[in-house]
Amino acid sequence: MASNGSTEVDQNSSTEDHSFDLHRAAFHGDVDEVREVLETVKLDDLKSQDKHGNTALHIAVMLGYKAVIEELVKHGSPVKEKNNLGWTPLDEAISYGDRDTIILLIKTLRGQIAAGIVERRQELIRSLVALEDFHINLRWEFHTWVPFLSRMLPSDVCRIYKKGASIRVDSSIGNFQEMKWSRGDKSFIFNGEDTNSSLTMVILDNEKKEFERKKLLRSDDNHGALHERVTDLMSHPIVYANMSTKPITVSRALAGWWFFKGPRSEQVGEYNTDVYDITDLILISRKRRDHLTPEQIKEFEHLQKKLESGRIEEKDFEDDKEDRDLIPSMPPPEKPTITWDQYCHAPTDQDPPHLGRPMDLKVDKKHFKASVWMAEECPIKLQKLLDILEVIVPYKHFHKLRQFVKNKIPEGFPVKLEIPVFPTVTAIVTMEEYKTCDTQDSKFLIPRDYTKFEPKENEDNCKASS
Repeated sequence: MASNGSTEVDQNSSTEDHSFDLHRAAFHGDVDEVREVLETVKLDDLKSQDKHGNTALHIAVMLGYKAVIEELVKHGSPVKEKNNLGWTPLDEAISYGDRDTIILLIKTLRGQIAAGIVERRQELIRSLVALEDFHINLRWEFHTWVPFLSRMLPSDVCRIYKKGASIRVDSSIGNFQEMKWSRGDKSFIFNGEDTNSSLTMVILDNEKKEFERKKLLRSDDNHGALHERVTDLMSHPIVYANMSTKPITVSRALAGWWFFKGPRSEQVGEYNTDVYDITDLILISRKRRDHLTPEQIKEFEHLQKKLESGRIEEKDFEDDKEDRDLIPSMPPPEKPTITWDQYCHAPTDQDPPHLGRPMDLKVDKKHFKASVWMAEECPIKLQKLLDILEVIVPYKHFHKLRQFVKNKIPEGFPVKLEIPVFPTVTAIVTMEEYKTCDTQDSKFLIPRDYTKFEPKENEDNCKASS
């Protein structure tokens, strides 16, 4: 069979497990064999992971076989699957440093996420319609023990309106990732009554008075914005943060002095709450810097030292993307000398053999305590609220929130949560207001004086070519 720049096939391989034929073909970069195997496999087989947790797509990305990668994603190989070390194919693509591959995987990932949302569309709409119409204000605040830093961290009141099968979210924080954030007055509108087969969201920029329609089924994106996203990924560490909840313990918080202490209760807005302490939360942060230049690594280490010493300035955190040059593709790493047989028989009690660029890895483990304020009254079923918000709210922290509330919290409704989101930063989420109401229809419509957002194609092409 023809080979796509592959390493030499190990003719003496003793591996007889044909369940990993696709992995083996990807390992050797044999695109013809990959196509043959893909004709016989089911979609679930593309999710198959070897003893190291790698899918065939992981292997092809780490080894840089672009034709194989294209075949795998065309047939639906999952981009979000993590291997035993917690890395996805997209993480490995960032490490490898080929812009075209990163763009392909970003587009594929968006399409796969959107397809999952659309598959749950009817369930989502039924959940929306079954709920009473409401208005919720959720306050997000970020705090830290680092002196003088708390006043620089962003805060936001996220306003959520629900009517029938429509929902609107108003927010002033566009993103908060790796101690960078963007601000703006944005609204996100989802109309479940839209009969369009693809799930659609309208994004309003209330400062510029512009609107944009996003079809979540489509994986394409504005050309310049997509290249800007790739540059952002290639200029930051690859981070995998995992909050271990297995050892956590939940106990009533106490108030008072000495032996006069009793269970702690507090009024949060209109709710009487019981306060619980959640201990033994472990946040493990793994940062890869394989793809970064020595200058970029030095810059991040300098920022970390400033953060830990409290000598941080607000300008260090603002996400300023203007006038930033696009980072070109990196030279590929050397191909590994390991054979397929050696890879298959590598022990699992240690790190698996890495096939891509040599790792520059830093691991931090921090122990945290969290608190939760529980109300007996349940104005809305929590899981239903999270189902809705996770679909349309542009906060990655809702995934962390879902993980948190699924594990061992007491019965009731968490009116207030205090949870770690970074090793030095804690988020406090408070439901300031919940009320059933009949929101005006105009809240879910595009204002007449708003104009459609149109990207500047010439500017995008200029940036991309650079």
